[in-house]
Parts: sequence; structure tokens; C-alpha cells
Amino acid sequence: MTLTRIFKALVALVAASLIGLVAVPSQANVTPSQTISESTVGMQMFMWNWKSLATECRTQLGPAGVNWILVMPPQQSIDGGSWWTHYQPTAYTLDSNLGTEADFTRMVSSCNEAGVDVIADAVINHMAGGSYTFPEVPYTTTNFHYFSPAHNCQSDISNYSNVTEVQDCQLGGLVDLATEQPYVQGKIAGYLNHLLSLGVKGFRVDAAKHIPVADLAAIKAQLTDQNAFFVNEVIGGPPEPSTYYQIGALFSFDWSSGLKSAFGTFNGASDLDVPNSQYRGMGTSNLEVTMITNHDTERNGGALTYADGKRYLMAMIYTLSEPFGDPMLYSGYAFSDFNEPPVLKSGLNVCNSGSGVKSNYVQGQMICVARWTAVQGMIRWHKYVNGQTKVNHWSNNNSYGYGRGAKGYVLFNSAASTQKYKGIKTGLAAGNYCDVVSGGKTPVIISKGKRVCRGLTVVVAKGGVMATTLPSMTALAIATYSKR
Repeated sequence: MTLTRIFKALVALVAASLIGLVAVPSQANVTPSQTISESTVGMQMFMWNWKSLATECRTQLGPAGVNWILVMPPQQSIDGGSWWTHYQPTAYTLDSNLGTEADFTRMVSSCNEAGVDVIADAVINHMAGGSYTFPEVPYTTTNFHYFSPAHNCQSDISNYSNVTEVQDCQLGGLVDLATEQPYVQGKIAGYLNHLLSLGVKGFRVDAAKHIPVADLAAIKAQLTDQNAFFVNEVIGGPPEPSTYYQIGALFSFDWSSGLKSAFGTFNGASDLDVPNSQYRGMGTSNLEVTMITNHDTERNGGALTYADGKRYLMAMIYTLSEPFGDPMLYSGYAFSDFNEPPVLKSGLNVCNSGSGVKSNYVQGQMICVARWTAVQGMIRWHKYVNGQTKVNHWSNNNSYGYGRGAKGYVLFNSAASTQKYKGIKTGLAAGNYCDVVSGGKTPVIISKGKRVCRGLTVVVAKGGVMATTLPSMTALAIATYSKR
């Protein structure tokens, strides 16, 4: 069982409720953004309002080492408390139940000052269903494919194998913009440029598959910042996902499905020990955003989520340990109903106080992974080993480990029971090392004048050979900076 590709296309209430697995892309003539790269770590902050994010960037995300965040669509949308209302825009003014334009501006400024770039979710394929007139933009009937002579379609998409239907027809009742029209392109570009003027560094293009690449290129050409980062939500073709590389990066949905295969059951970690060619064929590393889950996949069973506890954490640790892709973590909230929004207290999102995985959460409670000890430790580890290749692979029927050059080593136990290990070559110098998964971003501390480990102590003997013990569904990671 390797990181395999599954193609799905689900018509849902909103474009945001579509998921897909990216097909094999080819190299494109795109200069990678400096905002997001293999050395950075991002986090989707799902349903966090602007005031909460301003504080979270300053007090948690920046100090934790998070480089960028993906925030909710900031534009005006239909009324309602459910999360999906934000994916049904009615205007491009920055006013929603997440906050005002002033709130949004302060949030972006606060995050930028904390060293955290802001990527905005851009819903530009469609407007809310039920009307073809949006006076605040303004859009009239002539700006939609429903009334377009050249691209006319007066129904929802039913055949996802027909690229014309995919890009001209309506997605789940949402009115499809005629993005080939220069007027529409100008309105969208104006909206994106306004966000850039407020300090936003890039965009997630919602339902990008439903917008022709030529239309996106024409919109992008009008932006004031040609280095703005784009990451596209693209379903497996048609159209061919690789064509969207000329716009920017792609979300690697097949990565998250592979993680569910590896960590969703016991004894799956060793399946990750495959030749690079078998799973790096997914795409170009610096143009793939690797993720464990997002707001869609956590609601349709397509990926591991907070409800999977330690398995979810294992997937995060693995994603941060890998050299492939640009990792994006996820911070949402606990829910029992598809439509359920988070619970706010005094207008703010309130985090759980825990520093790690919990067995249960209060419904509506935020899942604040940036506070988790293991996540903070692995973010630092990820950046420290950046640029180092995978070496010293080791696996058995239930475990998998590898080094990153001569800088670090990581080991996963996916067995149903505690495992004892010996004779694992790490490539590191002999000595006592402090595990960053249990010890966090500061695994070595001073106690009574001595250097001690905050978490697990790992002994590396002469010749770089490691012997250790790991409980079920846990991992360890050591680095030269964590040597005691």
C-alpha cells in the first residue's frame, strides 16, 4: 500500500465541499513563491475570526514558528452561521460575520508583524445561488454563463468528464461567473488587489478546476504583486491538474489519503518506506502543498482528523519530517454536525488549554494544534533539517524510520503495542539526545545546573546506532541541536 491516487468528484452544497485528488502534474515554468516553500510551515485557520487571529498570530503562531496561515474568505457572503455560507459570496466588500474590513486589516498587520504571512481564500469562480444580479460589485445577468451566448449552460454540472460542462455549468446551484469576460476579470483582480494592498501575500483559489487556466492567468496578470502566491484547489481531471502549475501550486490531496492509509490502521507506517519515485510522482515538490486534512476532507471521511487522536498527530509529524512538499497543518474546531459552526466567547475563538492530543473535545471547541508540544517541536525540526536528503531508511512490519542528512532522525511506531528497537543506524554522533516530539521546540533544558531532556531521552551509541522504546502510535525525532 503506497501513497496512491484516488479520483473523486462530489457535487455538494458549496464549492468548498468538493474534494479531489491531484493527478500527476508535470514541471511548469513557474518561479516558486518566497512566501511558501519547503522550508516554511503553514496552517489553515478554519473559521477563526479576524480579532482572534490577530491575537493568535502574536501570541502563538509566530512564536511556534508558523510562517503563513490560510484564512477564511473575507468577502461579504450570504447570511447564516454555518461555515459554508462564507463560500457563497454576494459582494467583494470585506464585511462578514468574521469581522469588518478594519478588523481584517488589523489582523493582517498583526500577523505580518509576528512573522506570519496571510493567504486569503479567494472564492472567484461563482457567486451565491438564487440571483444573477449583484449590484454591489456590480454584476448583472450578462456576467454569468447561465445567460452567456458563447458559454451558455443553464444547469448544474452532472458530467465531470466533460471539461466544458465542468467550467461553464453551475457548481451545486452556485451561479457561475463568465470569467472569460475582461469585465469580470477586472472585478476579480480589483478584489484581489485590494487584499494585497492590505498586506495579504497570496490566495487559495477555491474551485480552481472550474475556472479555465487562461482566465486565471488573465486575472493574475492584472495583480499589483506578480509574486503573490497562488495555491489551487483542483479536482482530478479533466481538466488536467498539471496545467494549473502555470498559475501556482496545487494542494496534494493524494498526500492526505496516503497518510490515512499509513496511519489509519495499525502496522501501516512501514508502507511509507517506498522508493521516492513511487510517491514523488505526485508532482513538483516546491509546487505541492502537503496537508493532513482540510475543512472538506475532515467532513467527508477523506483524511485523518482530530477525532483520530494519536493517528492524526502521527500524520502531522510525518508530513513535517518529509522533504517533499510545502507542509500545511490545520486548525479547525470539534463538530458533530456538518453545518455546525464553532462556539465563540466574547466574540473570540477560544482554544483548548491542552498541549497535545485529547481523547475528546467539547463540540464547537477550537482545535489549536499550534499549542501542541509535538507540533512545535517538529516545526523547529522541519526547518532545521531543510535541504537534507532522506538517508538511513529502516523499517519492519510496523515501524519506519529515516534520517535527514547528518542533522536528524525520525522514527514511527504504528504497532498496536509498545515496541523496543535496537541497531538502528541514525547517522548521528554518539551521545544522549532529547526527543523533540515529547520535548517540544526547547527539548533541552537546564535543571540544577545540568542539561536534561524535557521529554524522552534517546541514546545513540558508537557508530550512530540507536536503541529505544516507543509506545503504540507514537514517534520520536532527534537532531544535532537536541543533543544533551
